[in-house]
Amino acid sequence: MRIMEKDDIPVLAEWYNSIEFQGEYFTNPQKSKVDWQRDFGTPSPVKVAMDEHEFIIEKKDGARIGHIGYGTCPLHGWVEVGFAIVPKERSKGYGTEAIQLIVDYLFLLKDTPRIMINTDARNKASIRAAEKAGFEREGVIRKGGFTWGQHADCCILGILREDW
Repeated sequence: MRIMEKDDIPVLAEWYNSIEFQGEYFTNPQKSKVDWQRDFGTPSPVKVAMDEHEFIIEKKDGARIGHIGYGTCPLHGWVEVGFAIVPKERSKGYGTEAIQLIVDYLFLLKDTPRIMINTDARNKASIRAAEKAGFEREGVIRKGGFTWGQHADCCILGILREDW
């Protein structure tokens, strides 16, 4: 894992403009490379409010295979983590490993009481990766998301500092 840099923009634009990368449980508005470059490093009100940070997930050979990031809620101090892996590298343990690394980072270096992951309740692979990293299912938000033209339930998973 490493901090996301401006030269990652072309691959991010490729990933997020790919229906295959987004998969059946996530839809993201299409953005051009120019839009990514314009927005990179420019704090949006959401990024400032949530104190967001993004990392690239790489294999040992330097191949970029996904990203993981977190945002901190300024009011309560809890952190939400989100991640995505390229389709051909899914189900190989990279997501779990990245989650474990970011959990260790957040609990060792930040005053974080809890970390949560919010995913589509049908996304068994993401739920499994989070559970392997020590997260527990905490509940379902009915119709908490909107994916591919339909409302979908969201699964909330969390890990507390004292359970880490």
